[in-house]
Amino acid sequence: MLLALPGLLAASRLAAQATVPPTPDLLLLPASTRSAGLAGSAVALNGDAGAIFVNPAGLATIRHVGLEGSLQRFSDGSVLNRGAGAIRFYKFDVGAGYQYLKYADKDPLNGSLRWSAAAVYRKGIFAVGGGLNYTSVEYSAGTVAQSLSGVVGMQIAIFDLMALGVSVQDFGDHAISGGGLTLPTTTKVGYMLNFVDPQSNARLLMTIEGVFTAGEPGRATVGAEAGFVFKGVGIVVRGGYGKAPPNVHIGEGAAGATLILSRLVSLDYGYQPRAPLGGPLHQFGIRLNL
Repeated sequence: MLLALPGLLAASRLAAQATVPPTPDLLLLPASTRSAGLAGSAVALNGDAGAIFVNPAGLATIRHVGLEGSLQRFSDGSVLNRGAGAIRFYKFDVGAGYQYLKYADKDPLNGSLRWSAAAVYRKGIFAVGGGLNYTSVEYSAGTVAQSLSGVVGMQIAIFDLMALGVSVQDFGDHAISGGGLTLPTTTKVGYMLNFVDPQSNARLLMTIEGVFTAGEPGRATVGAEAGFVFKGVGIVVRGGYGKAPPNVHIGEGAAGATLILSRLVSLDYGYQPRAPLGGPLHQFGIRLNL
C-alpha cells in the first residue's frame, strides 16, 4: 500500500542471507502515481493501464489503447521506473507492465524487477481478469532470486459513476531460482464513487479500500479527488490516508495532482512524506488513453 522505512528494508536484506526468502521492496510501493496520491487506493479505479499492477479487471473500461509510465528518484540515489500498456479487443482486454527498482551502488541489492501480464473479459457491468506476476531480486554479488505468482481480479462498474473492485495478488507463489522470494498473498476490496458525472466539467471522486495481507491484520485506505476540466483541459487534486502495515513507521497521509492536457494525455504527481530509501516520495507519471 504505502512505503516502508529503512529498518524494514534492512530486515529484508538480512532475510536474503538467511533461510527465509526476502520480500521485495516493490510490494510496498503504490501501484501508480495516481494511487500514490490516494494513499495506495487503486483496486476500484479503472480505465488506466496501471490497473495491471493492482487489479487487472480495471483494464476493462479502456477505450482502445492505454499507456502509462512513472519515475521516482529516492534521496539515496535509487531509482524506480514503471511502464504499462493495454489494448482492447471487443469484449477482451490484454495488458502488461513492468516495475524496476534500481538500488544505489552502495546497496547490497542491485535491483528488483516485476513483470505483470493479464487478460480481462467484460460483459455488461461485470469484468473478470487474471494473469501472472514474475518477480526477481538481484544481489550485487550476482545472485538472482526469482518467483512466479498468480493474480485474479473482478470489477463491477456502473457506467463511469461507481465501481466495486476485488483482487487477489501473489497466490500460488512458485520459486524459479535462488531460493525464490516471499510473496505474501494480498486481497484488496475497494469501492469508488463519482459524486458528479465525470463527463461533465467538474470532478469529485471518493474511494475506500480494505487490504488483507496474509499474516497481517487488515487495514484500510481512503482517498478523494476533486477538480475542474474545460474543453478537455484542467486539473485534479487528490489526497488520502492509509493505515500502515504493522511495525512499519511510514507517512500514512498522501497527496497528489493531475494536469489534464487533453482528452488523451494526463500528467500525474504523487507525494508521500516518507519513502523506503530515505526522504519523501515525489513520483511523476504520464497517462495516455487513446
